[in-house]
Amino acid sequence: MKRFYVFWYAAIVAAYLSTGCSKNTGADGALDSGSGLTLNAKSHTGHFDDEPFAFVANGADAEDITWTSSDEFVGTVDENGVFTPHHIGETIITAKAGNSTVTSNVTIQAQVPAGTFLEPLIDFTADRARIQDFERNTGRSVLFNTTNRITYLGSNSRPREYGVSYEFENNLFVGAGYGLRTGPRVGQTNPVQAAQVRQYYRERYRLLETTATREVFVYSEATATQPQVVIVLQHDRTGREVVNIPFMPFLASDIYVAIYLSREDYDNPPPGVLLPE
Repeated sequence: MKRFYVFWYAAIVAAYLSTGCSKNTGADGALDSGSGLTLNAKSHTGHFDDEPFAFVANGADAEDITWTSSDEFVGTVDENGVFTPHHIGETIITAKAGNSTVTSNVTIQAQVPAGTFLEPLIDFTADRARIQDFERNTGRSVLFNTTNRITYLGSNSRPREYGVSYEFENNLFVGAGYGLRTGPRVGQTNPVQAAQVRQYYRERYRLLETTATREVFVYSEATATQPQVVIVLQHDRTGREVVNIPFMPFLASDIYVAIYLSREDYDNPPPGVLLPE
């Protein structure tokens, strides 16, 4: 009889551990926090230009649920659980009601692969030697090397890349230009490839300003040692003199030129930098 009671007690404990202490999934596979709050999707994958995705939480009144995104650069979520993607990366969407919390992992994937372009090294604390060390591993070859400028021809492994030019003052980096070609010659643009260039920047960087002839993106935010850095993506140089644009001596780069400047320079650009209105 004693042995029977011991077996019966062990069975009850085992049943409790297997049901009360485990994290469940709902019938649709959505994650359950263990307290009744569930989401319609335990994960979500998309692109930066997708339509918003609606998360639905069950187990609490809608007005009692608080929604948050762990990385709002990647995407934001409103008070109704509608997620809007912004840039590539990963974020965690959290729904909370009282003491109940449930999450979903969101991944925003690149449509233009990272290897399509290899941007110049942008570091306003870098000296000439640091830039040269970086470029040795890019597959680009030196075209010009003067006191104030080093210019590299693009790599054959990246056909959209025409070249990169770095500018220096007192041996320190002050700006760069990146020539990108989308057609056989200046003024002849392949629309598909041109869209790819613009999409590469749009899905990676915050858009600061856009006009009919350029888009300005935030490359990096200001820090204690470096001002905010912006990318001026010029995509219309019709009727403009382009030889004197600092950082970018490439006439054959078609009409897409990314000029990397500090925000200070962008607000008051150096002589010769053309920022067409």
